[in-house]
Amino acid sequence: MSFAAKPLVAGDLFEASARLSTEIDQEVARLARAVAQAEHLVGQEAEQFAGEVLDLALELARQMVRTELKVRRETLLAVVREALGCLPHGSAGVQLLMNPADIDLVRAHAGDELQANAVRLVEDHRIEPGGCRIVSPVCEVDATLATRWKRLVATLGVDHSWLDLP
Repeated sequence: MSFAAKPLVAGDLFEASARLSTEIDQEVARLARAVAQAEHLVGQEAEQFAGEVLDLALELARQMVRTELKVRRETLLAVVREALGCLPHGSAGVQLLMNPADIDLVRAHAGDELQANAVRLVEDHRIEPGGCRIVSPVCEVDATLATRWKRLVATLGVDHSWLDLP
């Protein structure tokens, strides 16, 4: 038995070429969808990872702030000076409210400056060590640790209220 070769007809070639072209287009579209889906998943993972890194960085910063305030209590002096600098020049009747644990430190290092500006030191147990509030008849400056921390976190554009300082 012999097999005779079937002659190729131009129409058959055209039809086969069209079928192959369609199959290739379908395969390219399927691969494009797979790549897009993979990119989406990678983007989601990267976003989640970035959020986790930010959370970790904030937690580390919070711990560092606590340690800094315990080890270098004099950092409060810069906070006090900056807060007083927010008051209008020549303000009278100014009260500097702070935790009793910080009063002696501030009095020892900035007492003359406070006295020259008629600033009265007031103990306030509600203010955590490392922070202060300044009250005057014309304005109030909240430089408590919690408020400063919230401002810092807010500049990052995220809500990390769970990370509030104690």
